[in-house]
Amino acid sequence: MPVPSPSSLSNRTRFRRAASSMDSNDNDNGCDNEITVPSVPQEPVARGRGRQRKRYGEIISALSNFSIQYNLGVISPALLLLDHCRVTNQADNPSLYPLSSNADSLLKSAVFLGAILGQSSMGFIGEALCGSLHLAMLVTNGIALLGTLGSTLVPLVGAGDFQRAEQVYTLLAVFRAILGFGVGGKYPLGSAIRAQAAESDVECPDKKEHRAKEVAKGFFWQTPGAIMPFIVQWALLLVFGDEHSGVGRKYVTSTNKQYVILVGLGAIPSIVMIFLSWQELANDANQGGNCPTICRRNRGGYREVLGNRNRGQSGLAMLLGALRNREHLRKLVGTGVSWALYDFVYYGTAFNQPEIISTVLGDGTGLVGVSWRDALIAMMGIPGVVLAIQMMETMGGPKPLQGWGFVMIGIASLNLLIFYASRDLIGSNISKWGGFVSCALLICALNWGCNVSTYVMPMEVFPREVRSSMHGLSAGMGKAGALLGCLVFTQLNQISVSLTFAACVIACCLGVLVTWRFVEPPYQNTFFADRYQSTQQQDRHHEPTSEMEPIRHEEII
Repeated sequence: MPVPSPSSLSNRTRFRRAASSMDSNDNDNGCDNEITVPSVPQEPVARGRGRQRKRYGEIISALSNFSIQYNLGVISPALLLLDHCRVTNQADNPSLYPLSSNADSLLKSAVFLGAILGQSSMGFIGEALCGSLHLAMLVTNGIALLGTLGSTLVPLVGAGDFQRAEQVYTLLAVFRAILGFGVGGKYPLGSAIRAQAAESDVECPDKKEHRAKEVAKGFFWQTPGAIMPFIVQWALLLVFGDEHSGVGRKYVTSTNKQYVILVGLGAIPSIVMIFLSWQELANDANQGGNCPTICRRNRGGYREVLGNRNRGQSGLAMLLGALRNREHLRKLVGTGVSWALYDFVYYGTAFNQPEIISTVLGDGTGLVGVSWRDALIAMMGIPGVVLAIQMMETMGGPKPLQGWGFVMIGIASLNLLIFYASRDLIGSNISKWGGFVSCALLICALNWGCNVSTYVMPMEVFPREVRSSMHGLSAGMGKAGALLGCLVFTQLNQISVSLTFAACVIACCLGVLVTWRFVEPPYQNTFFADRYQSTQQQDRHHEPTSEMEPIRHEEII
């Protein structure tokens, strides 16, 4: 039988006392009137609300993760529409807006910096300032919607004048930064909402193991989100025409239509999530009182778990104070540094994937060929993500999955390092297919372990009241690693491809070390749990404690 919440117990206690008082008054007056006790269906209501919260959480998490990757990845095929000559080299049909190297760097830096700020701040805003994850989700989707609509309409400002290319790309970078902030904020909020949805699942008794798998299921939708921009571009090229009949300076209207549809589709998930978040806020208000009251209670829970009851101190000051706590800082080093090392490797290896794939599939010089080749590369990650979700529980949780994930990425990178160093000594046919198979294994390894575990881990090792904030800080550190990877590997690739994969192997070794030493094992003893448990067995901050119970029964909406 489910354990009744403290609030329901207090209501029943007050009801019994009132009934007893009425009974004694009646006896004093010589009355034998029978008291009819109205039925209070607390348990069915709670179970029904739990199912509703679980359903909303699953939808919001899936849409968040899909929207993240679609909006971040759509810029690659969108820029090909604006500057198709980068892959087609057509002198008779120049690009609508030629893209300079400076503008390309500006676009990449803007979205990365926006994502880092959004990831690092929105989880904290939802827990410490708003006291409501759904309210923060509504805000971050509004910001993402603004960035998406602005990015969609920017090329129309140029009016097809190629001399305005720098103005177009500068304005696009501004809106991409806004978009990056919005979609970055969805990282911590989407994972925390999905974790709460799993904890509201009244049908599952094993909350901890069930929660990790449910959060990973929400993360799965980033893979379809990464594939979809290339599928949409391929379909638009077939409908409106490619570089020979519908893209370029000779076809301004057709090019703008394809760009607006391709980029504008990213606004649909944000619109749906704004509606769902608003609906969930209304549902929680109906169940637990008005929204400001619930938010104040949840902000109190945030202060309680950080060990500061001073209501006058700001949430930011408390968070900074908590980071000086050795245990919280240790966990953040484990989740954040490992995420940064993974993203560093991910973006480092991504430089050479199209080159290796093209040796087997062809160069794909046309826009249609490039779009389906890029879609195929993205699809190679699906088996890895599915296997990671299915194997997480049997392997002992996200920590061993992450440790072995770094091992597999390191082995795949080492394999490509050996292949590049010795390809002059082997036959061309063996070299071609060997590189293709090695690259496919690397893509699968990149999506198998660390890709899922880095997203799930902060939800498992940090206390409930602050896990969204800490997840956001960890994700921000990951994107910082990705930005560093883009800068470092651009230089290494010009020197030697072998040097690029050597750096990946070294980073994977560091990832194994950080995972083994700093990441707390959520619920099972494994090879990668031994080192941490030897020093941290007595201190498990993510488990509920008795003194926190009065505030922990409140949901962070």
